[in-house]
Amino acid sequence: MEDLLASALKLKGVIFTNSCDGMRRFYDSCRAYLPDLPAFMLDVPRNKNIISIEHFTASLKEMIIFLEELSGKKICSHELESAIGICNEKRMLLKKLSNHFRNNQGSIGVKNYYKILEKSMTDEPEAFIKYIKERIKELRSHLNSASAGPAIMVIGNFINDERLWDIFDEIDCTLASEDMCNSSRYFENIKLSAGAEEVLDAALGAGKESPMTKLLIGIAVRQLYKPQCMRTADMGTKIEEIIKSIARNNIKGLIF
Repeated sequence: MEDLLASALKLKGVIFTNSCDGMRRFYDSCRAYLPDLPAFMLDVPRNKNIISIEHFTASLKEMIIFLEELSGKKICSHELESAIGICNEKRMLLKKLSNHFRNNQGSIGVKNYYKILEKSMTDEPEAFIKYIKERIKELRSHLNSASAGPAIMVIGNFINDERLWDIFDEIDCTLASEDMCNSSRYFENIKLSAGAEEVLDAALGAGKESPMTKLLIGIAVRQLYKPQCMRTADMGTKIEEIIKSIARNNIKGLIF
């Protein structure tokens, strides 16, 4: 809220998502204390089905109208398609970085790895793509073997406290798996799962939708069918995912 108040005069608008009750109340506070600052709440469904895809697609359309009214400029489908391509390229590069980190943790370090992941969520996409390409090239020339320490898994939300990651660099352990907002949940769904593909085909139906609507349906499916956070996931399914990851990565310890 302090950041928002400090930069409010520089902003043309602000978009919130209903990620938690705190964020919904943040939206209410913005409307109450900054009534002249246009604010939009993007409703992100918790469920994953055709109805939720339709609802989220409609919410995305409302957000586009909000942006168009702020900018006075129409957003066309080819611009959105280009932006999707940029984001997909960023995801693929992050996946490459993640694979390198898994096999050569010592060459990058845990803290540096998460600094790059945080940077991916705050930098302009084009600038970050250029940056990460250079970093991956550098890392390939400094290969180290993976840590021989016990494999651990970390689960949480958006963690950007460098002091925490310092600990993992100081002890002999292998960060073999993680489930956080600023980690693999962000880029793992480069390729849609079979279930998500089926829902996408069903949502597109007879294919009579406009090019813009088709793109928005694709965004809705990708977002709702990506690896879920604890807030949105079916808890039974989520626990099964964690158990499978523990077995697949030979996890010896789990940190929440």
